[in-house]
Amino acid sequence: MMKWLGVAALTVLALVLAWYELPRLTAKMKRERTVFLVITVIGWGLGSLLIFFPEMPGLTQLMDFLYRPLYPLIGKGSGNAGE
Repeated sequence: MMKWLGVAALTVLALVLAWYELPRLTAKMKRERTVFLVITVIGWGLGSLLIFFPEMPGLTQLMDFLYRPLYPLIGKGSGNAGE
């Protein structure tokens, strides 16, 4: 029940954001409106996922997973990559 309340609050927040910002984007700014709506919907979706799955790995874990096979090719270099 509390998770759905969080999604409802996130939805209200996204709607208030859209209500506040969309009038400032004129009718000629179709691309900007589209990008704004797409980013808002993606943010709402990711926020909802994090409410239901708080242990979901983040972007840094994704990058680590994708680039881990390249660590031997890169070598030690600088930093602590691969440790």
